[in-house]
Amino acid sequence: MTREERFFGLIQETAAEQGKKFFVSCGEGHELNTEELEGEDFSGWMIPLDRAEAFFEDWKSEDADALDTWEEFFTFAEWVEESGTIKITFQTH
Repeated sequence: MTREERFFGLIQETAAEQGKKFFVSCGEGHELNTEELEGEDFSGWMIPLDRAEAFFEDWKSEDADALDTWEEFFTFAEWVEESGTIKITFQTH
């Protein structure tokens, strides 16, 4: 598993703890580069697991109008370091 895959896995694990799945829109900077992880903050949608399949259809279509209907779920996955451990937080701005 690559460092990028481990980082994205951390994002998904954190989302799953909340009963959700994170779908990426784009990178937002604030790069992280360690021996174990490589990534950055991401914007995207935190979708409840029971609605993830429906969202996935709109997400993969890249139809802006369809994605606009999911606006309430738009958030930012941001990494923070706490006591030497990388954690993911989800924030709306």
